[in-house]
Amino acid sequence: MTNILIVGNDIHAEKYIQSMLFDSNIKLYITIFDEQEETKTREKALEYHCEFIKNSKIQEIIKNIECIIFSIPMTVSASDLKLLNDYGYKKKIIFEKLFSTDKEDLIEKYKTLPNDKLIFHLRNYDDTMIYLEKKNEISWPCLDNGIMSPIYNVMPNVIDLININDSIDDINIISCKDEDDKLIIELESADKKYTINIITTDDTSELVKINGKSIEWPNYYKIINKVVYSFINNQIDLEKNMNYELKVLEILSNIK
Repeated sequence: MTNILIVGNDIHAEKYIQSMLFDSNIKLYITIFDEQEETKTREKALEYHCEFIKNSKIQEIIKNIECIIFSIPMTVSASDLKLLNDYGYKKKIIFEKLFSTDKEDLIEKYKTLPNDKLIFHLRNYDDTMIYLEKKNEISWPCLDNGIMSPIYNVMPNVIDLININDSIDDINIISCKDEDDKLIIELESADKKYTINIITTDDTSELVKINGKSIEWPNYYKIINKVVYSFINNQIDLEKNMNYELKVLEILSNIK
């Protein structure tokens, strides 16, 4: 039995819970490091029949946890990581991308952590290939909920999609401009050009469009299962994962 602790109570946490809920080889726990969010987190645990761990009780069970998943992007603080060190946690950690919006912050925080840590870019593990032309127009919805950032929440997904179908090694940002409810970013790789339209919308049914053609969202549940299994069984190149995250942050930092 693999004990997994999910830290979070948002839609990202739900994806992880739903993906592993019926795996008889996994026992799920859920917690939050913010005590003000404990009631909401307890309700989420009850909804999915997971075991809720009160913040003050984490130290008691952490020695039995094989993997911790921080499910909410860009929310892991230095004090959270210090807490793990204080508890003596030395096993595996997964962070929902982005771990940080700053390269130096990422490097400094990483130094305090165990060796086995993965920043999870879900689309990089999607085996659905998409044909890209020499010139491409990509339209990507950004949910208008007051939380989603076009650059830090949406653009990493665009970069991931380009990465699995082209390459981001030599990506250059050509221009970036705001236009009403749309952020337009133009970039190019060695042999392809991209116009990215990140469109703010409250329509949750909107799909990504590439050159006018809608594409389905990835099978999150299948991918999460595959990646968590591979990570726990030491089948992922973690140095490559870190280098990729640094490259993504470099690209984002050049969007002005």
